Amino acid sequence: MLILKIIVSFLFFPKCKYKDIKTAVLAISKWLNEKSKGEKNSRDKDKQKKWIHQLEDIVKKIEVVENNIIPDIERDLGYRFNDHNFLVTAFFMSNTKNVYMEILEEYHGYNHSGIDRITMKYLEKLPEIAKTLAWIGDTVIKSALLDDIDICNMADINTDILTVKRQKYEQNTNLANLSDKWKLLENSVTLKKITTQDTKKIAHLKGSLVESIFGALYIDLNLNPKKNQDYDINKKILKLIIPDEETDNYPLKIKS
Repeated sequence: MLILKIIVSFLFFPKCKYKDIKTAVLAISKWLNEKSKGEKNSRDKDKQKKWIHQLEDIVKKIEVVENNIIPDIERDLGYRFNDHNFLVTAFFMSNTKNVYMEILEEYHGYNHSGIDRITMKYLEKLPEIAKTLAWIGDTVIKSALLDDIDICNMADINTDILTVKRQKYEQNTNLANLSDKWKLLENSVTLKKITTQDTKKIAHLKGSLVESIFGALYIDLNLNPKKNQDYDINKKILKLIIPDEETDNYPLKIKS
């Protein structure tokens, strides 16, 4: 897990000067509102109104995540996050970066007391950070599965069966079920409605969201190691992704 700890140390670069993501987005929205009041060019004013609307939409979705979704996630994980920014980031879809890219292009090099280029770049990178969280989460799941191999009975484990079983429990279907329970996809932070009817793509999106949540959990735990030293992330993750009725048939013994 050393490589994950190295990634964690660089994950949120560039740093945002605001206390949380919502506050940063609100600051940009406020800046645009002030700027639009003195804007005489109708074309520019329309663009500003579009961006303000998009930013307000992002803020509303963040508030839903914070107030309605995160409490359920924390309850099921049996863990209270020290920093909700990691969890909120996990919900960001790639299209949200467009609004920041457009604003940066329009006001390239422009500085203001209520906004700066570093903050804009930070918010633009949130979808990429969410993908990194998913990568970390996927690695954490694999680690949890590996950690629970019953090494005392290695001779009784058929490696072919082990591989098939592992792939089964790693598959998007189990993660998608957990995503549905937490209502992750319908509450993701996106500026475009998800319209695909492809069940595999939908399952992949749901699976990635769950992996991002697990990635955020791993990071929060490692930023506060002494406080959370008794929390067994491997045990908790396995119990969440492996259906109860199938646990007894799982070749990797879950530690009690």
